[in-house]
Amino acid sequence: MNSFIVSIFISEIKIDTEMDYKVISSSSPETLSSRVMDYIKEGWEAIGSHQVVVTHQQNRFRGTQHTDTISKTEYSQTIVKKS
Repeated sequence: MNSFIVSIFISEIKIDTEMDYKVISSSSPETLSSRVMDYIKEGWEAIGSHQVVVTHQQNRFRGTQHTDTISKTEYSQTIVKKS
């Protein structure tokens, strides 16, 4: 099972009239990087470093022998734009 689904979620929170705040997340670092660069070109600024969270782990076995563990990760970056 080597299929890879990329999902992007963008949450937008209006802090006040002077600044917009977004958390961009993706299931791949390449897609996250591309999206962040797009926002930077539009005047947004990254705050802090990116975050990586393991959202799901599955241990795989062959009989009673543990063979490997599959981990599903989510990558996120906080960005702000001053009005």
